[in-house]
Amino acid sequence: MRKCISDKTIKAIFSKSGNLCAFPDCKEKLVYDDYKVMGEIAHIEAYSNNGPRFNPNLKVEERNNAGNLICLCCNHHKLIDEYPELYTVEKLKKIKKEHEKKYSGTYSFDFDRIFEVNSNLKRYLKDVKQVNTKYYSIPKELRKKVDVNKDFNSIINDINLNIKYINELQLDLLNYFEKLNNNIVKRLKKLKYDSKKWEESDDNDFVCPFWKELAIFLSDSLDDIKISLAHIEVLYYSECSKTNVDKNIEDLLKKSKDNFKKLCKDACYYD
Repeated sequence: MRKCISDKTIKAIFSKSGNLCAFPDCKEKLVYDDYKVMGEIAHIEAYSNNGPRFNPNLKVEERNNAGNLICLCCNHHKLIDEYPELYTVEKLKKIKKEHEKKYSGTYSFDFDRIFEVNSNLKRYLKDVKQVNTKYYSIPKELRKKVDVNKDFNSIINDINLNIKYINELQLDLLNYFEKLNNNIVKRLKKLKYDSKKWEESDDNDFVCPFWKELAIFLSDSLDDIKISLAHIEVLYYSECSKTNVDKNIEDLLKKSKDNFKKLCKDACYYD
């Protein structure tokens, strides 16, 4: 008989897992935030005759029942099968019972939906990658490669780096225009031109024609972007924490909340 677990059984055991490996104190997720399924289904009493904890009295059709299956990360799946004398049937059943009791009713897991979203996302990102690399109206040497496989944190970090770069460029431009007139006078003197007329003339001053946009409107826009980005982070990590008991997620949520609160506290218009 082929080793096959029904979709109904898979949904049942995953729905009671809390999206976490059942091994005590393990915080490894079974399904990642991008819908990649990383968890594994382990047999408490082996399906194969020569497998760990094999029970010859267990009927073949009972070996793939939900009661004989436990959701684990790949590391703990390997661990329990490498040391069956340590991880006995009784011990694994106790681990399974305590874990499922802990998360029973707290996590809604639609396995079909997970696979559907994951498949659709993979197809979409593959199409985006092809468009990005094979759009021939743009010369090859000018095409910017886009990494469509970045995770949420990488995207946020990239945005923050770009905001930092724009801020620095803004300050450099303001500093340049502020010193431009004096630099022109220095240059004229260095070339031994008479700079008195230039210095005495008001209408020859080089004033940035878009100073207000550069100093005020751009600053306001950048602050709005920072606030919106922090808001997105709070909402995202809040959603993640609803279905994941993960210290890393909790730490990121706290950090994003503190940052969003501070930005909102300091929010003002530039003048």
